Amino acid sequence: DSSYASLMSGFETVGYQQSPDLAARWQEPGDITDVPLLLASQNDHTSTSTRFLFDNDYVRLKAITLGYNLPQNVVESVGMDRFRVYLRGDNLWTWQSHSGIDPEQSLAGTTNNRSYIMKTVSLGLNIEL
Repeated sequence: DSSYASLMSGFETVGYQQSPDLAARWQEPGDITDVPLLLASQNDHTSTSTRFLFDNDYVRLKAITLGYNLPQNVVESVGMDRFRVYLRGDNLWTWQSHSGIDPEQSLAGTTNNRSYIMKTVSLGLNIEL
C-alpha cells in the first residue's frame, strides 16, 4: 500500500498529512510496535518493505439493476409496444479486510494519480412505440 507508506513518512515534509499510526512508533526500550523510531537523521521510514504488504480480501457489489415492465395490456392501451422503468447502481458497496486502498488497484501497489471507482445511481426508462 504505497499510499499508506507515504502517510508513514515521519513528517519528512512540513505540511503533508501523516497517518495516526505514527503515534504507535517506537520511542523507548520496551515498546512493542512495528513502526520504527522516527529520527531526523533516519530518512528511510518508507523504504520498500514487507511492512506495507497487506492481505486484502474483499467483496464488491459491482452492478445491480432493478426494473419493472408495465403489463402489456396497460402499455398497449396508451399506444405503446413496451414500457420499462429501471434503477441501476454501480459500485454501491465494498467490504474489505484492509482499509485504505482500493482492492482492485494494481499489483504494484501504486495508487497515486488515479481516480477511485465512483458510485453511480441511474434511473431510466425504455419506451417502444
